[in-house]
Amino acid sequence: MKKSLPSILIIGIIFILYAASSFGSADIKFFQEKTNFVIDQEITHCQECENNNDYSLNVATFFLKEDVDLTLSEIQNAIHAAGVSWNAGLNSVTNVTENIIGLGCVIEKSENTYENEPVPLIFNESLPDNFSWQDIEGVNWVTSARDQQSCGSCVAFGTISALESVVQIELGHILDLDLSEAHLFYCGGGSCSNGWTVSKSVKYLETYGVPEESCFPYTPVQTDCVETCPDWQTQAIKIIDGVRIRSYPPAISDVQKALIEHGPLVTTFTVYNDFFYYNSGIYEHVHGDVAGGHAVAIVGYDNINEYWICKNSWGKNWGENGFFRIKYGECGLGSVFNTYYLTGVSGGICEQYLPSTLENPYPVNNAANIVTNPTLTWEGGDPNPEDTVYYELYFGNNSDNLVLISTLGPFTASQKGISYDLKSLNLESNYFWQVIAIDSDNSRRIGPIWHFSTLDLIAPDLEIITPIAGFMYTDHGDTRKQIPSDRAVIYGPITVELYVFDKGSGIQKVDIFVDNKLKASLTNQPFEWYWNTLSIGNHELTIKAVDYSGNQNEKSVDVQTYISKSTAVTNTLFSRLIVKLFD
Repeated sequence: MKKSLPSILIIGIIFILYAASSFGSADIKFFQEKTNFVIDQEITHCQECENNNDYSLNVATFFLKEDVDLTLSEIQNAIHAAGVSWNAGLNSVTNVTENIIGLGCVIEKSENTYENEPVPLIFNESLPDNFSWQDIEGVNWVTSARDQQSCGSCVAFGTISALESVVQIELGHILDLDLSEAHLFYCGGGSCSNGWTVSKSVKYLETYGVPEESCFPYTPVQTDCVETCPDWQTQAIKIIDGVRIRSYPPAISDVQKALIEHGPLVTTFTVYNDFFYYNSGIYEHVHGDVAGGHAVAIVGYDNINEYWICKNSWGKNWGENGFFRIKYGECGLGSVFNTYYLTGVSGGICEQYLPSTLENPYPVNNAANIVTNPTLTWEGGDPNPEDTVYYELYFGNNSDNLVLISTLGPFTASQKGISYDLKSLNLESNYFWQVIAIDSDNSRRIGPIWHFSTLDLIAPDLEIITPIAGFMYTDHGDTRKQIPSDRAVIYGPITVELYVFDKGSGIQKVDIFVDNKLKASLTNQPFEWYWNTLSIGNHELTIKAVDYSGNQNEKSVDVQTYISKSTAVTNTLFSRLIVKLFD
């Protein structure tokens, strides 16, 4: 009979306690490290994570060289038997006694993107057979590999690897950047023992940004964020957006397009034990179990030999000078569900190179009732008086699918006001636009996405889903029973659920009134309100939806309540009486 995971762990712990009584202190320390690794491996194997890309991989943070089941000769034999083209050997990871190597990526489950329309990327040119940001007409835009050591901080290193390159690419200058992985990881909520997720690291870059390495030098030991320098915000580099690549059907070409258009990408994959011995070539898994989840940066590809070029975080003495090549589709690397591009850098050292901030748009963001032939205006310019500036204008009905409609310029650095005439827009429609400023040094300032809507005379759609007349609700609204009544009957708290939609200017707010008193004002989906302050008696629940053009829709329902928050919920006799009344 196969033992359950708890049984295995309990037996292991009992064995540890027994064995520890006969060991010295040094032996006990080594034995604990070894056993912790075995437990991590057992938990990881129970996830069945290697089956497909739609999984959550529990972190096996450390790999211990003393894994006696894995030997270099076994891997080399497996490589030969499989006929694959990579070389395994001792390296800075595997050639050290009692070496511990950090992984640390919690691989997130894929979203159900198959229910959504594909999100096309801007890049429309034919793809080259091979591409690498390490060699763009002889220029290397990729910073050198660094070493995360024994902390499970790979997500921070993979994200920073991509960011450093994107900063240089958007600024048009090689700066030899060294940004702080420690600040991103320790201030963002990462854990050396439990790892982190790429989505959270990207969100931190959008919200706060990261300073340079000297502000918060990296150490592979859990460190409090108070160790970062006091003026870190003045030197922090932020991004406008970190975008998870989505496509249907999933395609390698979509990842390649994002790589060329936006710069190196952050991605995740499953690491097997043979990967630690990688020295060179095109990696394919041939031997060993799952070690854990890992995050790296994709910096290039080769379609002829079908591989990705990636930057790792195990130092320059591992792999190909800290980098590796891996076959398409291997270990989930480059999956569209777990690969992100970064765009729109600003702040810190970027401000010395970028064109001026793009601001003061007309129509203002989220403006409504705009005419169908508006003139778009904004302010730009460049702090360097010798520069000239071009403006790329992107426009469309979907913020995820903007199309380049014009390139304006060149303009002098001192010219602030820029305009563009639009014609023949549709009534009652939403539009989105974005401006990218590019100066004569090829530095790119990517502006925010602005939104407006044209003339809108139609009220929003509004329906009250819960509660509705003719039903009695119990169990917080989870249970309902049809009754002969022209009102809704509620026993206890309930979640008011609404359907609200506006195809024109969009929903500005949804106000909820009880007996003409405002109780809540909602601005985002889902439009729900937890009503837990009921009083016994008859009430009028009124919902008012307002769009950005000022159009309104209002619905009401009469409600009879029999229990309030202050009434003893344990009054079962009263509860039974109410139910009996409508049986």
